[in-house]
Amino acid sequence: MKYENANNILPPDLVNEIQKYAAGRLLYIPQKEEPMAWGSLSGARQKLRKRNQRIYDEYRNGKGVGELSEQYFLSVDSIRKIVYGMNQSRLSFLPTLENALQYNQAGLAEEWLRICYMKKLYGEQSYPEEWICDGLINMPLRLIDDVDKGTLHQSENMPFIVCFRKGRFYYQGSREFFTSLKSRHVAAYPAYVFVPDKQEYDRYAFHYGRHFHCIQFRSGYGEKGP
Repeated sequence: MKYENANNILPPDLVNEIQKYAAGRLLYIPQKEEPMAWGSLSGARQKLRKRNQRIYDEYRNGKGVGELSEQYFLSVDSIRKIVYGMNQSRLSFLPTLENALQYNQAGLAEEWLRICYMKKLYGEQSYPEEWICDGLINMPLRLIDDVDKGTLHQSENMPFIVCFRKGRFYYQGSREFFTSLKSRHVAAYPAYVFVPDKQEYDRYAFHYGRHFHCIQFRSGYGEKGP
Protein backbone atom coordinates (compact mmCIF):
# COMPACT_ATOMS: atom_id res chain seq x y z
CA MET A 1 0.00 0.00 0.00
CA LYS A 2 1.35 3.42 -0.94
CA TYR A 3 1.47 6.03 1.82
CA GLU A 4 0.63 9.66 1.11
CA ASN A 5 1.54 12.82 2.99
CA ALA A 6 -1.64 14.15 4.54
CA ASN A 7 -0.50 17.71 3.82
CA ASN A 8 -0.69 16.93 0.10
CA ILE A 9 -4.25 15.60 0.28
CA LEU A 10 -6.18 17.05 3.19
CA PRO A 11 -7.11 20.66 3.97
CA PRO A 12 -4.83 22.29 6.58
CA ASP A 13 -7.63 22.60 9.12
CA LEU A 14 -8.37 18.89 8.88
CA VAL A 15 -4.66 18.00 9.17
CA ASN A 16 -4.42 20.11 12.32
CA GLU A 17 -7.44 18.35 13.77
CA ILE A 18 -6.04 14.86 13.01
CA GLN A 19 -2.67 15.80 14.55
CA LYS A 20 -4.42 16.31 17.88
CA TYR A 21 -5.23 12.60 17.96
CA ALA A 22 -2.64 10.77 15.85
CA ALA A 23 0.38 12.94 15.11
CA GLY A 24 3.27 10.85 13.69
CA ARG A 25 1.18 7.64 13.50
CA LEU A 26 0.26 5.68 10.44
CA LEU A 27 -3.49 5.70 9.81
CA TYR A 28 -5.54 3.54 7.52
CA ILE A 29 -8.64 5.29 6.20
CA PRO A 30 -11.07 2.66 4.81
CA GLN A 31 -12.87 3.24 1.57
CA LYS A 32 -16.42 4.42 2.03
CA GLU A 33 -18.97 1.78 1.00
CA GLU A 34 -22.56 2.31 0.00
CA PRO A 35 -24.91 0.84 2.60
CA MET A 36 -26.33 -2.45 1.43
CA ALA A 37 -30.05 -2.90 1.20
CA TRP A 38 -31.72 -4.93 3.93
CA GLY A 39 -31.69 -8.61 3.08
CA SER A 40 -29.43 -8.27 0.02
CA LEU A 41 -26.81 -10.71 1.35
CA SER A 42 -29.04 -13.23 3.06
CA GLY A 43 -31.68 -13.30 0.33
CA ALA A 44 -34.37 -12.43 2.86
CA ARG A 45 -35.76 -9.66 0.69
CA GLN A 46 -36.10 -11.95 -2.30
CA LYS A 47 -37.79 -14.64 -0.21
CA LEU A 48 -40.19 -12.05 1.22
CA ARG A 49 -41.03 -10.79 -2.26
CA LYS A 50 -41.77 -14.32 -3.45
CA ARG A 51 -43.94 -15.00 -0.40
CA ASN A 52 -45.93 -11.81 -0.94
CA GLN A 53 -46.44 -12.73 -4.58
CA ARG A 54 -47.81 -16.14 -3.54
CA ILE A 55 -50.18 -14.46 -1.09
CA TYR A 56 -51.38 -12.07 -3.77
CA ASP A 57 -51.85 -14.86 -6.33
CA GLU A 58 -53.77 -17.02 -3.87
CA TYR A 59 -55.98 -14.07 -2.91
CA ARG A 60 -56.83 -13.43 -6.55
CA ASN A 61 -57.56 -17.11 -7.04
CA GLY A 62 -60.17 -17.07 -4.33
CA LYS A 63 -58.64 -17.43 -0.87
CA GLY A 64 -59.97 -15.04 1.76
CA VAL A 65 -57.84 -12.83 3.99
CA GLY A 66 -58.74 -14.91 7.04
CA GLU A 67 -57.61 -18.15 5.41
CA LEU A 68 -54.35 -16.54 4.21
CA SER A 69 -53.76 -15.08 7.66
CA GLU A 70 -53.87 -18.54 9.18
CA GLN A 71 -51.84 -20.16 6.40
CA TYR A 72 -48.95 -17.65 6.55
CA PHE A 73 -49.13 -16.86 10.30
CA LEU A 74 -49.75 -13.18 9.62
CA SER A 75 -52.38 -10.80 10.93
CA VAL A 76 -55.40 -10.00 8.76
CA ASP A 77 -54.16 -6.41 8.47
CA SER A 78 -50.76 -7.64 7.22
CA ILE A 79 -52.44 -9.75 4.54
CA ARG A 80 -54.51 -6.75 3.45
CA LYS A 81 -51.42 -4.54 3.16
CA ILE A 82 -49.61 -7.16 1.09
CA VAL A 83 -52.54 -7.62 -1.25
CA TYR A 84 -53.08 -3.90 -1.72
CA GLY A 85 -49.36 -3.20 -2.08
CA MET A 86 -48.82 -5.88 -4.73
CA ASN A 87 -51.37 -4.30 -7.01
CA GLN A 88 -49.64 -1.81 -9.29
CA SER A 89 -52.63 -0.50 -11.22
CA ARG A 90 -54.62 2.54 -10.22
CA LEU A 91 -58.35 2.19 -10.66
CA SER A 92 -60.92 4.95 -10.84
CA PHE A 93 -63.72 4.39 -8.36
CA LEU A 94 -67.35 4.23 -9.47
CA PRO A 95 -70.29 3.02 -7.35
CA THR A 96 -71.25 0.25 -9.78
CA LEU A 97 -71.18 -3.55 -9.92
CA GLU A 98 -68.84 -3.43 -12.91
CA ASN A 99 -66.36 -1.24 -11.07
CA ALA A 100 -66.56 -3.41 -7.94
CA LEU A 101 -65.60 -6.41 -10.07
CA GLN A 102 -62.65 -4.50 -11.58
CA TYR A 103 -61.34 -3.85 -8.07
CA ASN A 104 -62.01 -7.48 -7.15
CA GLN A 105 -60.02 -8.79 -10.13
CA ALA A 106 -57.14 -6.49 -9.19
CA GLY A 107 -57.05 -7.91 -5.66
CA LEU A 108 -58.63 -4.75 -4.21
CA ALA A 109 -62.15 -5.93 -3.43
CA GLU A 110 -62.11 -4.59 0.11
CA GLU A 111 -60.62 -1.27 -0.95
CA TRP A 112 -63.64 -0.62 -3.18
CA LEU A 113 -65.94 -1.36 -0.26
CA ARG A 114 -63.99 0.91 2.10
CA ILE A 115 -64.37 3.77 -0.38
CA CYS A 116 -68.13 3.16 -0.42
CA TYR A 117 -68.29 3.39 3.37
CA MET A 118 -66.11 6.50 3.34
CA LYS A 119 -68.46 8.13 0.82
CA LYS A 120 -71.52 7.01 2.87
CA LEU A 121 -72.85 5.07 -0.13
CA TYR A 122 -74.13 2.35 2.22
CA GLY A 123 -75.66 4.82 4.65
CA GLU A 124 -74.16 6.48 7.69
CA GLN A 125 -72.57 3.42 9.28
CA SER A 126 -68.78 3.19 9.42
CA TYR A 127 -66.78 0.28 8.05
CA PRO A 128 -66.99 -2.67 10.53
CA GLU A 129 -63.27 -3.00 11.23
CA GLU A 130 -63.71 -5.74 13.81
CA TRP A 131 -65.32 -8.07 11.26
CA ILE A 132 -63.55 -10.17 8.61
CA CYS A 133 -64.50 -9.23 5.06
CA ASP A 134 -64.29 -12.14 2.63
CA GLY A 135 -64.37 -10.18 -0.61
CA LEU A 136 -66.83 -10.06 -3.47
CA ILE A 137 -68.73 -13.28 -4.14
CA ASN A 138 -71.77 -14.39 -6.12
CA MET A 139 -74.29 -14.88 -3.32
CA PRO A 140 -77.10 -17.42 -3.89
CA LEU A 141 -80.20 -15.65 -2.61
CA ARG A 142 -81.68 -18.93 -1.39
CA LEU A 143 -78.98 -19.05 1.30
CA ILE A 144 -79.96 -15.73 2.84
CA ASP A 145 -82.01 -16.52 5.95
CA ASP A 146 -83.31 -13.06 6.74
CA VAL A 147 -83.01 -9.34 6.09
CA ASP A 148 -81.73 -7.03 8.83
CA LYS A 149 -84.32 -4.30 8.43
CA GLY A 150 -83.10 -0.97 7.17
CA THR A 151 -79.55 -1.23 8.49
CA LEU A 152 -78.05 -0.17 5.17
CA HIS A 153 -79.26 1.72 2.13
CA GLN A 154 -77.78 1.01 -1.26
CA SER A 155 -78.21 1.67 -4.95
CA GLU A 156 -79.58 -1.23 -6.98
CA ASN A 157 -76.34 -1.11 -9.00
CA MET A 158 -74.11 -1.99 -6.04
CA PRO A 159 -73.20 -5.29 -4.33
CA PHE A 160 -75.06 -6.59 -1.30
CA ILE A 161 -73.65 -6.47 2.20
CA VAL A 162 -74.23 -9.86 3.87
CA CYS A 163 -73.31 -10.91 7.43
CA PHE A 164 -72.61 -14.51 8.41
CA ARG A 165 -73.52 -15.12 12.06
CA LYS A 166 -74.06 -18.41 13.88
CA GLY A 167 -74.06 -20.33 10.63
CA ARG A 168 -76.66 -18.14 8.91
CA PHE A 169 -76.57 -15.36 6.29
CA TYR A 170 -78.28 -12.01 6.83
CA TYR A 171 -78.68 -9.37 4.13
CA GLN A 172 -77.97 -5.86 5.44
CA GLY A 173 -80.22 -3.75 3.26
CA SER A 174 -83.61 -2.95 1.87
CA ARG A 175 -86.21 -5.67 2.27
CA GLU A 176 -88.07 -4.22 -0.73
CA PHE A 177 -85.04 -4.55 -2.99
CA PHE A 178 -84.35 -8.08 -1.80
CA THR A 179 -88.00 -9.07 -2.30
CA SER A 180 -88.01 -7.60 -5.80
CA LEU A 181 -85.01 -9.73 -6.74
CA LYS A 182 -86.70 -12.84 -5.42
CA SER A 183 -89.93 -12.03 -7.28
CA ARG A 184 -87.93 -11.78 -10.52
CA HIS A 185 -86.43 -15.22 -9.79
CA VAL A 186 -82.90 -13.85 -9.51
CA ALA A 187 -80.76 -16.80 -8.47
CA ALA A 188 -77.68 -14.96 -7.15
CA TYR A 189 -76.38 -11.44 -6.63
CA PRO A 190 -72.87 -9.99 -6.04
CA ALA A 191 -72.22 -9.53 -2.34
CA TYR A 192 -69.58 -8.80 0.27
CA VAL A 193 -69.70 -11.25 3.17
CA PHE A 194 -68.70 -10.10 6.67
CA VAL A 195 -67.87 -12.62 9.38
CA PRO A 196 -67.55 -11.53 13.05
CA ASP A 197 -64.56 -13.61 14.23
CA LYS A 198 -62.04 -16.34 13.41
CA GLN A 199 -64.15 -19.19 14.79
CA GLU A 200 -67.15 -18.16 12.72
CA TYR A 201 -64.92 -17.62 9.69
CA ASP A 202 -63.64 -21.19 9.92
CA ARG A 203 -67.23 -22.42 9.84
CA TYR A 204 -68.03 -20.19 6.87
CA ALA A 205 -64.90 -21.20 4.93
CA PHE A 206 -65.49 -24.92 5.56
CA HIS A 207 -69.11 -24.95 4.42
CA TYR A 208 -69.23 -22.18 1.82
CA GLY A 209 -66.00 -20.27 1.22
CA ARG A 210 -64.47 -22.47 -1.47
CA HIS A 211 -67.63 -22.25 -3.58
CA PHE A 212 -68.24 -18.53 -3.45
CA HIS A 213 -65.07 -16.72 -4.45
CA CYS A 214 -64.88 -17.10 -8.22
CA ILE A 215 -67.33 -14.44 -9.33
CA GLN A 216 -67.64 -13.53 -12.98
CA PHE A 217 -69.60 -10.42 -13.89
CA ARG A 218 -72.16 -10.69 -16.64
CA SER A 219 -74.70 -8.24 -17.95
CA GLY A 220 -78.14 -8.86 -16.63
CA TYR A 221 -77.59 -9.05 -12.86
CA GLY A 222 -81.04 -8.46 -11.50
CA GLU A 223 -82.59 -10.46 -14.32
CA LYS A 224 -83.83 -14.01 -14.12
CA GLY A 225 -81.07 -16.39 -13.11
CA PRO A 226 -80.16 -19.62 -14.88
